[in-house]
Amino acid sequence: QVQSRIKMLEKIIPIEIPEGMKHIHFKFPPAPRSGKIALRIENLGKSYGSLKVIEDLSLEVERGRKIAFVGPNGAGKSTLMRIIAGVDRDYTGSIIPGAGVEIAYFAQDSAEKMSSSLNVEQEAETVCPNELAPKLRNLLGAFLFRGDDVGKSVSVLSGGERSRLALLKMLLHPANLLVLDEPTNHLDLTSKDVLLEALKTFEGTVLFVSHDRGFIDELADLVLELEVGTTPRLYYGGYSYYLEKKASLLEEARIGSSSIPPRAASRGEATIQAGENPAFRSEDGSKAGTALSWEEEKAQKARTRKLKKREEEILRRLENLAEGKKALEREMARPEVYSDGPRVKKILAALAEMEEETESLNEEWVETAEALSVK
Repeated sequence: QVQSRIKMLEKIIPIEIPEGMKHIHFKFPPAPRSGKIALRIENLGKSYGSLKVIEDLSLEVERGRKIAFVGPNGAGKSTLMRIIAGVDRDYTGSIIPGAGVEIAYFAQDSAEKMSSSLNVEQEAETVCPNELAPKLRNLLGAFLFRGDDVGKSVSVLSGGERSRLALLKMLLHPANLLVLDEPTNHLDLTSKDVLLEALKTFEGTVLFVSHDRGFIDELADLVLELEVGTTPRLYYGGYSYYLEKKASLLEEARIGSSSIPPRAASRGEATIQAGENPAFRSEDGSKAGTALSWEEEKAQKARTRKLKKREEEILRRLENLAEGKKALEREMARPEVYSDGPRVKKILAALAEMEEETESLNEEWVETAEALSVK
């Protein structure tokens, strides 16, 4: 019986996991120890001509925090990153790094600054600490430089390849305050997991911008919301908490705008009488009307119905996408699937498309909720 069992085992063909599916662990090189306060921002302002992009931002960042900067396109997220990194010095207010703080900055244009005659592996070796040298090939593989790719000259790399190499170089260089602008661009799901795991265990401070909701959800413990024309707001929780809190605030604003109790006006504020719609005030503060016309009310109700219908469609689609992603992940975990390279590649591509659609729908859902709150 033992001999027959041995013969059966000999006939079993070992499953070889494709290189892209192997789990690679990466830990940052030991970062210099900084003071308890990693960064202090005082009354920061930034304008482009008459347009105020950042207004009156004051913030104290404690060592070890992971803060996501969120907001619509053009809200000043990347601008704030450049200011903190010292790239943009045209602003008002103060940026004060903490004691012993060393900043490492990654932006999409970081890749454009590389014009090395070295190949990919040699370029990475220029910043690789000795203790990580034996793992360098694996790390390059995690950032999609596999096989002959490591011998490519940096000068012939595509924009995406340069971006990945620039990110890896930054991660290999010891620092204790990372400023990351869209670090997950040009990364596949495996590479994102490697980066996320490393950042979660990183003992320093991370300030980052990303459109990848899952990445933000897993990493951020604070969320800084930026929007042109308003003072930035800090949310003391992760991304899910931010979305819940924002939805709650929008609902409170919607309810409050429909029934505003009379109160004494503060200095510099016009008194709003009970039953008066402040939207019907002229620029000089005089009352222009007290109620919507029948036609305007009808049009407003139609817009509200349309927005609510779209909100329901978005939520249904998000639920379907979540179920679809789980089904694909379960399929990929099956031995006969993860040993099939082309099939795995196809599943990863489908997951990436679903993730992109999920991010887009989440942004649209927030915009729709905001629009409903002012109806």
